[in-house]
Amino acid sequence: MLKAKKNPKVKVKKMGGQMGRGPRSGSEHHLSELRILLVGNAESGRSSAGNTILNREEFELKSTSQCVKRQREVAGRHITVVEAPGWKKTKPGLHQPKLLQQEMESALSLCSPGPHAVLLVVNLDKKCENVDVSELQENLELLTLRVWSHTLVLFTCGDCLGDTPIEKYIESEGKELQWLVEKCRNRYHVLNNENRSDDTQVTELLEKIEEMVAANRGRPFELDRKILQEVEEKKKGYDQRKFLRSKMGAEFVDEYRNMLIQRVSSVMGIADHLQSKKMIPAEIHANIQTGKTSQDQMRILYRALDSGGRAAKEEFYEILKTMMPSLVSELEAGPRTSNEVKTKSEEHLENKIKYDLRWALNHLDEADLKKFKNNLCDCWLEPRLHHNVKRLRNNMDLADLLINTFTARNAVQVTMEILRMIGHKRIAERLKWAIELSLFSFFVEENREKLIQRVSSVMEIADQLKRRDMITDEMYSSIQTAKTPEEQMKILYSALDSGGRAVKVEFYKILQRMEPLLLHELAEHSDIFSSYISTLTQSDTKDVIKKLKHHKYIHTTSDCELIPERKHKPSCHPHEYQPTLSLMDEEIFNPETVEKSQGDKITSSYRFLCHHAGHFQCKVTGLVFVMEGEGEVLYKIEPWDTQQLDGLGKMTRAGPLYNIECCKGPISHLHLPHCEIIDDTEENKVKQAVAHFTDDNVEIITPLQVTSTHVIIRIQGLSLLGIISDLRDLLFKPHLINAQVLLFYKTLAVTQSVNILYIHLLPGNIPTDEVIKKRKSIKYIETTSKCQLIPGRKYKPSCHPHEYQPTVETFDIDLHLTSLNFHATFEVFLDCETKNARIGLLDEYGREVWEPRRVFLTADTSAEATSPKVAAAVKFVDEHRPAIIQRISSVKEIADDLLSKKIISEEMNNKIRGEKTSQDQMRILYDGLNSGGAAVKAEFYEILKVKLQSLVDELEAGSSKTQ
Repeated sequence: MLKAKKNPKVKVKKMGGQMGRGPRSGSEHHLSELRILLVGNAESGRSSAGNTILNREEFELKSTSQCVKRQREVAGRHITVVEAPGWKKTKPGLHQPKLLQQEMESALSLCSPGPHAVLLVVNLDKKCENVDVSELQENLELLTLRVWSHTLVLFTCGDCLGDTPIEKYIESEGKELQWLVEKCRNRYHVLNNENRSDDTQVTELLEKIEEMVAANRGRPFELDRKILQEVEEKKKGYDQRKFLRSKMGAEFVDEYRNMLIQRVSSVMGIADHLQSKKMIPAEIHANIQTGKTSQDQMRILYRALDSGGRAAKEEFYEILKTMMPSLVSELEAGPRTSNEVKTKSEEHLENKIKYDLRWALNHLDEADLKKFKNNLCDCWLEPRLHHNVKRLRNNMDLADLLINTFTARNAVQVTMEILRMIGHKRIAERLKWAIELSLFSFFVEENREKLIQRVSSVMEIADQLKRRDMITDEMYSSIQTAKTPEEQMKILYSALDSGGRAVKVEFYKILQRMEPLLLHELAEHSDIFSSYISTLTQSDTKDVIKKLKHHKYIHTTSDCELIPERKHKPSCHPHEYQPTLSLMDEEIFNPETVEKSQGDKITSSYRFLCHHAGHFQCKVTGLVFVMEGEGEVLYKIEPWDTQQLDGLGKMTRAGPLYNIECCKGPISHLHLPHCEIIDDTEENKVKQAVAHFTDDNVEIITPLQVTSTHVIIRIQGLSLLGIISDLRDLLFKPHLINAQVLLFYKTLAVTQSVNILYIHLLPGNIPTDEVIKKRKSIKYIETTSKCQLIPGRKYKPSCHPHEYQPTVETFDIDLHLTSLNFHATFEVFLDCETKNARIGLLDEYGREVWEPRRVFLTADTSAEATSPKVAAAVKFVDEHRPAIIQRISSVKEIADDLLSKKIISEEMNNKIRGEKTSQDQMRILYDGLNSGGAAVKAEFYEILKVKLQSLVDELEAGSSKTQ
C-alpha cells in the first residue's frame, strides 16, 4: 500500500449521527434541497450508495464511464445525487490522466452551482483491495484543496463490520485511513446497502451533510467560474463519445437525427435495402425518391423510421454501418477530447485549418454571421452548448469551438455545409480550396519517401503538369532522361518544392486520378487523412440535381474513375446517342453575377474566382480561361461599335465582344468561342483572328490554334477582345455556321384572341443567358436549339396551320452583335387554346434546316398576361395563405383535381400524399402554386369555389370588412 502524504498521530473522534442512533428532530440546519456528489474507486459501491440514499433503484450496479444524475424527494428534501465515474487503480508512480480531472469537473457541472457535499465512498468489504489513501487524496485534490471542507467519508457495505464499531475499524486499519478521516474533519458515515428498510441511516446522513453545510456558512462547493466554463466547452466531446459507446442502433439513430439528415448521401440505396426487408412501405419509398435533396429524402425516411419503431431503426443502423462505416465510426467515437495526444503533424495542420476557418468567417457580415451561429446551434450542437456560441467574442474563438467540438476535419465539413445553407456557396468553395492547399500539400510532404518509392506513372503525371505549365521544359527533360521511376520522382519532387503549395495540390489531384489505390492506402493509415480527403474531394451531386431541377434524377451507383483529357463514350446499344465522343478538357464553372450602378443604369458583369492553376470554362459564355494560379476575373459582353473595324480592310465581326479584366492573378491564354464549322480543306477555311481594343488602338492577334469550338490566343493584355473574320471569305464562299433557334412565348391579356411565339435566329456563340436577360418579361421555352445556317441567306418558319410574320427574313449576324437587343426574327400567332405547336425552320427553297419539333406552351407570368379576374384570384390565394393552410383538410382531393388537369406533376402529388398533416400537405401544394404562376392559382381558386364555397365566402367577406 502506498503511504499517505501526511501521517500525523490521529485520534478518531465520534461524530454525531452514527448508525444505530435515532434521528434528531427539529434540526436548525434543515435544507429543502441538497446536492450530493459521489466519488470513489471503481469498486467502492457508489451506485449502491446512491440507490440507498434515494431509496430506489436509480443507478445501475455496473461500472460506468460517464456521469449519472438522479433526483428524488427524500425525507422532506429535494435530493440531487450525481455519481462520478469510478477511479481506476494506476500503477505505482503513475499519475491519473488529465481525463480524470475532466470527469470530475464534468460531474461538478451537473451539480450546478455546486454540490453541498462530496461523499468520498470507501468499501468496507474485505474482498475488495485495500484502500490506497494516497491515490484517493491525489484524485480528490484534482478539484483543488478546498474540496476537503465539503467532503465526508461514506463507508459502504456496513454489514461487513458485524458488531465492530466503525471507530474501532478505522483505528485498526492504520494511520492512512485515520489520516483520511481526519482530513475530512472526522466527518464519516456508514451505510448498510443490504438494509434499505432502515430509514434512519439515510436521515442521519442527510443531517450530517446539513451540519457540514452550516459549518461552511451555507455555501456549496464551487469551482472557479472560468474552470466551469472550460468544462462546459470540453464536456460535449468526452460525454458524447463515452455515452454513445453504451448505446446501440435505435438510440444512435435518434441521438444523431440532425447529423445523419445532413450527412447521409446514399439515401435511395438505404431505402432500397429497407424496402427489400419490408421495413418501409412502397409508398414511402416512392416519396423518398421524389425528394429534391438528400436532406429532404432523409427527413421522409426518418418519418418512416419513427413509425416503424425500434426494429426499423436497428435495421437502418446496420445498413448504415455497412454502407457508410466511416460516418458511423466517427459519430460513435465522438469528437476528440483535449487530453488525447496529438502528433506535431496534427497540431501543425490543425493550426492552419483554424486560420482558414477564421478567414471564411471573417467574410460574413454581422447578419450572416448570426445566421451561421443560429444554424450551428439548430442543426449541429446540443442545446446545452448553445450559450457557449452566444458568448463568443470573435471569429477565432468560433473557429476554436468548431475544432474542439467536431475535430479539425469535421469542423471544415460543418462550416462548409452551413455556409452553403445560408447562401454563401462561394465562400464555402474558397474555404474548400484553402483547406485543400493546406491538406494536400501537407500530405505530399509527409509521404515523400513512400511516394518516391511507389509511384510508377511518373511520366504521365509529368505530362499533365507540363501541360498546365507547372513544370519547366528543362525539368520535364530531366525527368524523361532518368532511368528509374524512383529517380524520376526525386527530380519531380524538386520541381514540387520549388513550385510551392499550388503545384503540390495539382500533383496530388493528378495522383488521385492516376493511382487512386496507392493514395487510398497511404491515406487510410493516417488518422489525419482517412476521412478528411474523401470529405473534400467528393463531388457535390446535390448541386448538379439543383441545376437540373426540371429533369428527373435517377439514383444509381455513380462512382467511376475517369482520366481527364481522354475521350469517353457511352455504352448503350442498341440506342443512339450524340455526340460520338466527348473530351474532358476544362473544369466548368458557373460565374457569379455582379451588378454595378452607373448613373441611372445598372450594368451586370460575370465574376470568376479561380482557386488554382488550370483550364476553366464559363458555363454561360463558353469562354475558357487558362489560369497560372489563384485569381479573380471580371467580364461582360458589350455591343460592337460600327466604327471599331474602320481601317481594317475586309474584316468583320464573327462573335461577341468581351470586356475582360483580371483583377488578381495572371491569365496566360484565352479561348474565345466561335461559331464556324471547321473544314480541313484549304479552299473552305475561314480565316479568323482576334481584335484587341485598347483606347483608340486596335491590335490583331493571330490565333495559336483554332479548334472545332474555340479560337485560342496568348494573353498580353486585357480589355476588349472579339473574334473577327475575313469578309471576302463570307461574301464569295458562303458557308454554314453553327447557329441556334431560341423560342419565347407571350400570353396576351384575355381580351386578345391570340398569343405570340417569338423565334430568334442567332449565331451559336451568343450566350443564351444574355438573350434571356434581354427578354426577361416573357417566358423562355427550352428546346434543342442547335442548327446550321448560312449568314446572308433567307429563312422562314415551318408552323402550319399557324400564321406568322414576316413571311421570310435574312439571317444577319452583324445585327445582333452590334445591338445586343436580340430582336425576334419571326412572330408566330397562336390561338389562346393552343397547348402545343409543331415548330421548325425552312430555308428560302423550302428545305428543312431545323427539323420540326413539338413545343409545349405554358402561360408566362408577366404582368400584362394577367386579366382582372385572374389577378383577383391570385390576390385571394396569396392573401389568405395562412388561413387556407390551416383550414383546408381535403388537400389530397384538391391535388387530384389539379393533377387530372395536368396543373401539378405526379411527383408533386406523391410528395403531398407523403405528408402526415393537411397543413404540411397544403404547404407543399403552395410551393406548386407559386411555381405555376397566376394561371395555376386561378385554377386552384376555382376549385376552392366549387368544393369549399363557404370558406371562400367567409374569407372574402373578412377581406372586405378590413378594407
